[in-house]
Amino acid sequence: MLASTFQHLRGIGPKKEQSLWKAGVESWDDFDSRHRIQSTLFTNGHGDLLTSGLESSRRALRDGHVRFFADSLARQEHYRIPLSFPSKTIFLDIETTGLSVYYDQVTLVGWSTGSQYNANIAGGDESAVRRALSEAGIIVTFNGSLFVVPFLRERFSELCLEYGPDNWVSELTGADLLRSAHRLFVGERGAADTSQPPVPSRHLATFGQDLRSKWFRFVATPDFADFARNLPAGTLTPATLRTVWQARSYMSVVAAARPAATPMWAALHVPTDLGIGREAVIVRLPNGAATPLTKFFRELCDALSGFAIDLASWTSAQEKPPEFFLLAAGDHLALRWRWETPKDELISFHTVVLPSTSGGRLLPAYGRLAGTRVGVVGCGSAGAKRSLHHSLARASVASY
Repeated sequence: MLASTFQHLRGIGPKKEQSLWKAGVESWDDFDSRHRIQSTLFTNGHGDLLTSGLESSRRALRDGHVRFFADSLARQEHYRIPLSFPSKTIFLDIETTGLSVYYDQVTLVGWSTGSQYNANIAGGDESAVRRALSEAGIIVTFNGSLFVVPFLRERFSELCLEYGPDNWVSELTGADLLRSAHRLFVGERGAADTSQPPVPSRHLATFGQDLRSKWFRFVATPDFADFARNLPAGTLTPATLRTVWQARSYMSVVAAARPAATPMWAALHVPTDLGIGREAVIVRLPNGAATPLTKFFRELCDALSGFAIDLASWTSAQEKPPEFFLLAAGDHLALRWRWETPKDELISFHTVVLPSTSGGRLLPAYGRLAGTRVGVVGCGSAGAKRSLHHSLARASVASY
């Protein structure tokens, strides 16, 4: 992570760093191998100056000089430092009697260094925690700037715990997880004032997490996906959806379909009394056709007419005109709900294709967590720890 940033170098800010990443210069090594060939990327010909800065950076990283990066990186970028200096990093949290540094006391200090975990209860022997703090080069906390560090400075006032012109007497920096997480989430969305360019997210959402923000969901069962795939191109097939409204979200699934030339198709595992029945039509697009991206019913009809599909006339001729239009293009299924407004707007559903096998619910990448042992460092409530343990277990972590 540290070797992927250039913001500690003179003339490089967030926007310039973003342009380097987009150009394929994602690390210090990439810079060395490419700047001679594409020198225009590197701050108007100051490539030699940057090269010198990276040489100093490598020496500082090799020699364990934490302060070099603490001084040259903005405070909000300090989260990049800890993983590069694991032997000098301490993960720490506290419990107090209240929120006031002046009137309340620290009752518990918990910390982790490497694979060692420890805790100090108020009134007990403080030698271990004092030694850990004095030997640390980096303190990683949650909300350290506003809560943890002020309390620790009051409790252990003779130790250097935070940067300042009057107290920086050792190579010590801090990574505030609360501020770093906020910056990361803002960066992934892109700042409203465009001063901070968006950064790519590395978060892998599980199946359930991905659905939480989707209010309209269409579930394609394996048997229906096979049925839709084999419908003749250019055909319109009446169907019945079962729709459930729950907790501010719509879920729809195809329960039955009535092809013109074959017997009625019925879903294998969809209860006939599930939710409310709604009329729909399956539009099988020609091979190679893309799903039309339309917002209104008339636009959809116009787009389908290009494939010789007269959806408007077919819909008007039905005794019960369909409310839902399921567009099948190749293996892709897209459900549209005709919202009866003056403009005949269409609401798009998020398609969930259920797997044909009963495999695990997590992505294969989560498999590496099964043999991982995770240490939980913190002095929060028992309920918070229990919730964290449940989250770890759901992510396939067996030991923590």
